[in-house]
Amino acid sequence: MKREAAGTAQASALGGEVIYGNNAGKKSLDKTYLAQAAATGRLTISPLHRVTAVAPANGGGYRVTVEQIDEQGAVIATKNVTADRVFFAAGSIGTSKLLVSMKAQGLLPNLSSQVGEGWGNNGNVMVGRANHMWDATGSTQSTIPTLGIDNWADPTASIFAEIAPLPAGLETYVSLYLAIANNPERARFQFNSATGKVDLTWSVSQNQPGIAMAKRVFDKINKKEGTIYRTDLFGVYKTWGDDFTYHPLGRLPARQGHRQPRAPPRIPRPLRGRRIPRPGKRGSEPVRHHHRTRRAQHGRDHRHRSAVSGSRTRGSGTNGRR
Repeated sequence: MKREAAGTAQASALGGEVIYGNNAGKKSLDKTYLAQAAATGRLTISPLHRVTAVAPANGGGYRVTVEQIDEQGAVIATKNVTADRVFFAAGSIGTSKLLVSMKAQGLLPNLSSQVGEGWGNNGNVMVGRANHMWDATGSTQSTIPTLGIDNWADPTASIFAEIAPLPAGLETYVSLYLAIANNPERARFQFNSATGKVDLTWSVSQNQPGIAMAKRVFDKINKKEGTIYRTDLFGVYKTWGDDFTYHPLGRLPARQGHRQPRAPPRIPRPLRGRRIPRPGKRGSEPVRHHHRTRRAQHGRDHRHRSAVSGSRTRGSGTNGRR
């Protein structure tokens, strides 16, 4: 960022970029994972394409229906692609909607009834404090948080709060925070046969446990610093920004999303039949393998296999930390 400020590097963190990535980032996805995959010659990236259906294809595999859209969202073409395997990687919301819709419409009837269950907003809530006039924040701020308040171990106010910049280009005298609260509330995605769309059952009232946790922490900070909440950042006389989520979580709770038991884990070939020494003891013991599935709890990383072709999908959370 010193180089950005000096004009010797492309402005990125100091150029307001954060939500959709930093174009000058050294290890952004397009420069690492996608670049390596594209270098194999076996990857085609098709922007402005939206999957609307996945169903078994005649002769095996799956038929994927895709809408090509323009930058305004208008459909300009519909395509069909067949594949032996389909990996769902549309995020917590996109994947949930697609799986729930496919099951409800009978295109993928063998999907578990657990698809779309256990959705949470990661307890995301924002709040701002009004700094004293002698405690300026500075008119030039990065968009990337670098500090946080860790109160996760407190069961009455279990939060981790990022100290979030407010890069308005002028002095705001605002200390802004993005809290990640251990909110136990969950919702589900449901297919609406009347509209043909998938709805989320989350309600505004489900934000209250997270707000209450965050309030306990920031009430103490305000009392200590002699400051007050800003009520003009998220609406008229509204203290808490609770109508969004940076980290949507959940789509298929682990351990509940499979009609058939998992196959035993595949033992890597070099380890089959081998015996390895036990640390600190003579002799050896057979190699033991286990398959661990993490619970799809709020704010925790979870992994599962989808019912579509047994492909592995991943969902991730922050566990209250970034």
